[in-house]
Amino acid sequence: MHRARKSSLLGKITVLFVICCCCLPAQAKYGGGSGTADDPYLIYTAEQMNSIGADSNNWDKCFRLMADIDLSGFTGTAFNVIGYWVKPSDNKAFTGLFDGNSHTISNFSYTSTDKNYIGLFGYVRDPNAEIKNLRLIDPNVDAGTGGAVGSLVGWLREATITNCYADRGSIAGVGAVGGLVGLNLNYGTITKCYSNSSVLGDGFVGGLVGFNTGTITNCHAKGSVFGNGRVGGLAGYNENTILDCYTSGNVTGDDGSSYVGGLCGESIGPYDGKSQSRIHNCFSNATVIGHRDVGGLIGNSGAIVTGCYSTGGVIGRDDNSRWIGGLIGYNDDEGRINNCYSTGSVTGDENVGGLVGAGGKDEVAYSFWDIETSGQTTSAGGSGKTTAEMQKAGTFIAWGCEHVWTIDEGVDYPRLVWENKPGELITVPSVLYGGGTGEADDPYLIYTAEQFNTVGLIPCHFDKHFKLMADIDLGQYTGKSFNIIGFNESYPFSGLFDGNGNTISNFTYTSTGRNYIGLFGYLSGASAEIKNLGLIYPNVDAGTGRSIGSLVGRLEGTITSCYVEGGSVVGFFRIGGLVGDNYHITIGTIGNCYSTAGVSGKYNVGGLVGYSTGTIYNCYSNGSVSGDIRVGGLVGRAPGIISNCYSTASVTGTTEVGGLAGYSGTVSNCFSTGSV
Repeated sequence: MHRARKSSLLGKITVLFVICCCCLPAQAKYGGGSGTADDPYLIYTAEQMNSIGADSNNWDKCFRLMADIDLSGFTGTAFNVIGYWVKPSDNKAFTGLFDGNSHTISNFSYTSTDKNYIGLFGYVRDPNAEIKNLRLIDPNVDAGTGGAVGSLVGWLREATITNCYADRGSIAGVGAVGGLVGLNLNYGTITKCYSNSSVLGDGFVGGLVGFNTGTITNCHAKGSVFGNGRVGGLAGYNENTILDCYTSGNVTGDDGSSYVGGLCGESIGPYDGKSQSRIHNCFSNATVIGHRDVGGLIGNSGAIVTGCYSTGGVIGRDDNSRWIGGLIGYNDDEGRINNCYSTGSVTGDENVGGLVGAGGKDEVAYSFWDIETSGQTTSAGGSGKTTAEMQKAGTFIAWGCEHVWTIDEGVDYPRLVWENKPGELITVPSVLYGGGTGEADDPYLIYTAEQFNTVGLIPCHFDKHFKLMADIDLGQYTGKSFNIIGFNESYPFSGLFDGNGNTISNFTYTSTGRNYIGLFGYLSGASAEIKNLGLIYPNVDAGTGRSIGSLVGRLEGTITSCYVEGGSVVGFFRIGGLVGDNYHITIGTIGNCYSTAGVSGKYNVGGLVGYSTGTIYNCYSNGSVSGDIRVGGLVGRAPGIISNCYSTASVTGTTEVGGLAGYSGTVSNCFSTGSV
């Protein structure tokens, strides 16, 4: 009887104990606090840290780490990962704040055969969610065939990580594997963070982030990175912005690997349908090894890359390695490279370049590689220089517009200001021309060929006013040695150039396929104008290039009272004696101009203009014009307006060929008398 009562009493006590434990307030699970921003839950022990992941009801709360803790007591899958995502109907994110308070968490370990979204935090999502001021020491995460794996966060979505880092350790998974974060999506922000953990994966593998569509700023990674596709020292794959970051260490692609880069394996855009991905003021010292699309900075790029450099060796592994570049392996049609350089050795089998292995040459501006240290004398874009030239400030005069570079002349290559290396700031010299300040009432004055050739080197002067004060001869500039003014849409000339009734003789430019070639390559803007200028015997041969003219390659502005006498213009698409491409419907205007140059091309070839959607008035042409399709004495194809114009040019073509225009829109008071 007494024994039965005792047993019954013990049972009731046990039940009561369990009920009480389940009803413990959150404060009892942690070291204090109420979970608000002003009174966060306090974490002192490993057990308290592990309890966060066990109670998803608190994942919208605020936490503060109050001591260094060691998680070595939790092995395998014993640690409760904070936040999870199984499927759209089965997920819950950490949406609160975790302040590491400058403390460390050592020996975080998680081993699984196939789990996804693994890290100390598995899934973090909310514009107000943040993890900050936390250091991980010796994290070791192996997700087996799982993806979205990082030491700190598996999937960061619309959230922020600030001042966090992973020191040593290793991270492994299959896809989207990063030293700190596996996936950073939907404008997640990572700032002032780093990782030197080793990272191993198959695709989308990065030293800091595996897959990034967010923003990464002031970060670096130093660990070794190994993968098969889209492997990068900082990010395996990028669709957004990376600013003021760097990498060092080894980045290795497996046999047959593709898209391997010192900073990013692949960086493409547009990421939101409106703007391109951007890599700005970054560098890599990493040694990079891969099979295809391998670059010292980026393996495959469709990004705008500005103010960056790479110094590590780039090695194309296996037979038939291709698209290997000191800075970028392959630069696609959307990619832009501005103010960049590379110095590392570059080796491979096919399409190997000192700066760029392959891609659009005309999208590389004011960028260089060291022909001695790289072992390469050619590149798909950029200019090769000797080591001595690469250590002179004068080589990088165009970079002086930005005030972000320094150089210790004769000792070192240019360095970014934020590196705080010895050297002087690279600036634009105060005296470059024959006088003036570049303003409308005090234009820069041009007296010599050397002064004129300097204009194309200074992009921050492309919106200024210039006046030609004498006839000049450009005969000393052959091949591609003349600095075209207005390089592309990233660097258009938008100012005013007044020829002042003077002439420029013997302008020569030869290229196998560059686009936007002319004395002015790309002119754009409501106030952009060239006037009162004559060209005598220009000779332009662009090979397969498009938008080619003697005066302007692409016009989105105004030309008045200009002419071309003699010479020749050769290209492939949209080729004209004066202008290749008059592209803007409302502001593309050519008036009181003529050309007698010989013009030859394939499509849209004209004696004065190759292609025009703008307005042409009071103009004429008198030369020979030859092409295949849409060939005209004055304009090859003109869906725009032509008025009060004529042509006496001889015209040869096969399809849509006309004495005035091969194809025309609105034409008034015009005639042609040349043979067709």
